[in-house]
Amino acid sequence: MERREIKVLVLIPSLEPNNRLLELLESLRVQFEMAENAQIKAATLLVDDGSGPEYAHIFEQARDRYGCTVLRHAVNLGKGRALKTAFNYFLNEMPDFHAVVTVDSDGQHAADDIIRCIKELSSESCLIIGCRNFTQKPIPFKSRFGNKMTRNVFHFLGGTLISDTQTGLRLIPAPLVGTMLAIPGERFEYEMNMLIECGQRGLKIKEVPIKTIYSDNNRATHFNPLWDSLKIYGTFLKYIGSSLGAAATDFFIFWLLTSLGTRIADAMVFSRAIGIIFNFTVNRNIVFKSRKNIFSQAFKYLILAGVSGVAAYYILIFLHGYLPLLASKIIAETALFFVRYYIQKTKIFNR
Repeated sequence: MERREIKVLVLIPSLEPNNRLLELLESLRVQFEMAENAQIKAATLLVDDGSGPEYAHIFEQARDRYGCTVLRHAVNLGKGRALKTAFNYFLNEMPDFHAVVTVDSDGQHAADDIIRCIKELSSESCLIIGCRNFTQKPIPFKSRFGNKMTRNVFHFLGGTLISDTQTGLRLIPAPLVGTMLAIPGERFEYEMNMLIECGQRGLKIKEVPIKTIYSDNNRATHFNPLWDSLKIYGTFLKYIGSSLGAAATDFFIFWLLTSLGTRIADAMVFSRAIGIIFNFTVNRNIVFKSRKNIFSQAFKYLILAGVSGVAAYYILIFLHGYLPLLASKIIAETALFFVRYYIQKTKIFNR
């Protein structure tokens, strides 16, 4: 998608900003005025996500000195909602622009890296993300650990390896903005949902290496390591709860029947049937919130349950030669836990 001129909206969601936001805007102005960047025509949009009157002077300077458009939330609604507010504005007010580039307001993204991502625009169906190098030092431990954990979980569950799943520097071609606007999520979990949606739709994600910048041990961030992480992993945590509920039901019935002298195979079939009904209902309506044809989903789910049930049985029989029966049962079910999640999310309950 070669163009002589690229028109891009620089989108900066902001909560309680400091002077780093103004420094970023100054750096961007310098970069856009450089001769080698003359083909880029940019507008800048800030979303004040309920910062309050004590931060109004920052946004006023951004508007008066740098020509930024400022949209305001009366109360804090979350980063995901701030991005959606701007996406909606973009679709309504900027029909001739080619892309949106999202940027954090806390100084983590250098202006020249933002320009590099913009220049990578070459396809209308490719999300471009600026990826930091977390092997460098000094990186705050919580950031290094959190990114590594999220990257590995995302790779295993989504099948896509992305080196920086939490980066806020993302270039979205205009034809994809409507898709991004419809993705669920209001706070930090929204950015993870965006990557998941791209994976499910088969959209390409292109990584651009950028500098890793942390100021004052990243104290300016509004990311809550506990609550926001729970939201990011919300779907998976609900799946764990559903699976534990089904497993508890399955386990109790299996134990009861075998205690009464029922054959192992018969006990497994009956207990698994009860667990299947419980798990299918919860996963469809609560975990994945899928509204596709229930009969098609039930058919696929039964195939998965049957195949995984046979696999669990033979694993149990094998382990029972070395371990107690109940311990063998737990190990067999745990071994197939992640496989079931991946298949249900991508093949059965995919939205």
